Amino acid sequence: MKVGVCGWELSHNAAGRAVTLLDLYRRVPGCEASLIGCIFPHWGRELWSPLQGMGLDPDVVLVEDPARFLAQAEELVKRQRFDVVHLSKPKLPNIVIGLLYKLIWQAQVIVDIDDEELAFVGADHPVTAPSELEVPVDDLTGKAATQLAVGLSRYFDGITVSNPALQRVYGGEVIPHARDEVSFSPSLARRRFNRALFGVPDDCKVVLFSGTPRKHKGIFDIAESLATLGRGDVRFVLVGDFPFSDVKEELLRIRGVNFQLVAGQSYRDTADVVSIGDVVVLLQDAESRAAEFQVPAKLTDALAMGLTVLAQELPALSDLAAAGAFQPVTRQNLTSALAAALDAPIDPVHSPARNLFLERLSMQSVAPRLERYIVGCGRKRLTTKPTDLEPFRNQLLETDSAGRSRVSNDFLRLVSDTLSTLA
Repeated sequence: MKVGVCGWELSHNAAGRAVTLLDLYRRVPGCEASLIGCIFPHWGRELWSPLQGMGLDPDVVLVEDPARFLAQAEELVKRQRFDVVHLSKPKLPNIVIGLLYKLIWQAQVIVDIDDEELAFVGADHPVTAPSELEVPVDDLTGKAATQLAVGLSRYFDGITVSNPALQRVYGGEVIPHARDEVSFSPSLARRRFNRALFGVPDDCKVVLFSGTPRKHKGIFDIAESLATLGRGDVRFVLVGDFPFSDVKEELLRIRGVNFQLVAGQSYRDTADVVSIGDVVVLLQDAESRAAEFQVPAKLTDALAMGLTVLAQELPALSDLAAAGAFQPVTRQNLTSALAAALDAPIDPVHSPARNLFLERLSMQSVAPRLERYIVGCGRKRLTTKPTDLEPFRNQLLETDSAGRSRVSNDFLRLVSDTLSTLA
């Protein structure tokens, strides 16, 4: 079975989920999986930096001119035939590529939803036809385009989601953010080696943050709680590049915290980075609709390496909370929860967190579930016939009354009608 995992934008962190799906397929016996997708210069011009140097060699199109996107997408699809195409995120570029794979190669196409994309663009509902949109589709990645893409996802052969909160909205099969149990394998020797590598004393406790340090991720709450505790044996290690220097300067002005800043590391080194920690705190904005449906991949990373996790109990984490994967915490009780976690014995190698990871979040436990779902969807789907693409060509964009280009309603209507007919 040949599988193509398609990332709608591979130059920023959206690529992380696509790579997780790619790794899962590579654990399925007899499966040959490849990474394909798009790069939009607005976000970058090359593969997301943490993924560089991993030998992924994705087949991508650089979308510099939206007027050429359809032609580029057709060229991309014709270059490689796949039996299964898994679209990572319901965004309009993916929807178009998925439709072309059905029309050209009669592929089985699955849509993966690991975030509530509508929340990111300020929309509260999807649509399945351009006539339902309140405003025209001005570009391929904006609000109206995302509403239509999310709505059209239902017309493909199956849906996977990353957590139960998304499943309640979109259905499908839960495929969590899984990690390789071999790569993510804790040991005291690994911990000592990596602590020495990063200059972290072996006898201190480490509260670890890895990723892009931003205010809304709770780094200031963590620092202020540590300042209140005033413990000299604890370090707050932040691994990641600050996007704004003023945030870093403001954070470091908090007195009474032993900060250690480490530059951002490669995706392939994630397990080694996490191995230096003892406690991970995951604070999300409880008022955010996006957070309501989001499971940070860092939760899986921490559990895999046997760390103690303190996290807010939001709907997306309900199943893991019920399983005891983390200690529920709020910003109000963070200080006392941190004190208790730092005082408790920490043994990553024999941690219950590690056992839970192996049972529910490891590649060895999730890959068979993905395989069963794909096979089941394949049995139920209707095979499409080769289709003339001429009606799709030369009508991607139109010009409005002010002379500005926008995605053509005729094109969107054709995409919507074709997908609904194929469903």
